[in-house]
Amino acid sequence: MNKLKIMLLIGLLVTTNYAFSQNIQQARVPKKVIQKNDLIRINDFDTVKISFPEFPLMSEPDNDKIRKILTDYSHPLMLDFIELCYKYDHERGFFQNWSYDIVYQSQDILSLKLRYDEYTGGAHANTFFKTFNIDLNTFQNVEIEHYYPNIDYKKIEKYCANEHKKMAKEFWTTDSSHYKNTFKNWNYTKSGLLLSFAPYQVGPYSQGISQVLIPNEELEKMQIK
Repeated sequence: MNKLKIMLLIGLLVTTNYAFSQNIQQARVPKKVIQKNDLIRINDFDTVKISFPEFPLMSEPDNDKIRKILTDYSHPLMLDFIELCYKYDHERGFFQNWSYDIVYQSQDILSLKLRYDEYTGGAHANTFFKTFNIDLNTFQNVEIEHYYPNIDYKKIEKYCANEHKKMAKEFWTTDSSHYKNTFKNWNYTKSGLLLSFAPYQVGPYSQGISQVLIPNEELEKMQIK
């Protein structure tokens, strides 16, 4: 199946419903977001399930800008997955499930995390993250240096390793030459810097998903904030 037909699948062959969910942390913004749920049935066995947010008190053009940021990332991965499903003759029930978490929202910042779980055979599905920290004045997804210009990855790594020990997670493995890649999934929050690690990222699959919140007071001690 060519990519044009697959894009039509993503754009047209969906069933959509809405549900109110996800409390937002800031009193001056909407207490709810609207969760948009889409289902793509690729064939008798394989599916893509998508849950993405919409914001009822934002204008439609602003919602479109946020939607574009999310789909620019997610649609190529959906295309690759759908092509894979058509390429291999199987009856295993491959799936790709997308969900999100609103980490923080104010008038100026939208910080959220996309998660997708994908199964294409093997012993288990795999989990991946992509975080977004969107400046709502420019609708640009900003880099970590925008909020933490004095970021020191060695200090961040040391703090996260200690927190892993406290969580009784046995393994903490990083490549010092690729620190930025290790800490690429970050979210700005009112109380500090939230870092997320998918399975295999800093340890074996059995260690599962990890999250470390570095409070603002610790960031100040590190002279990062």
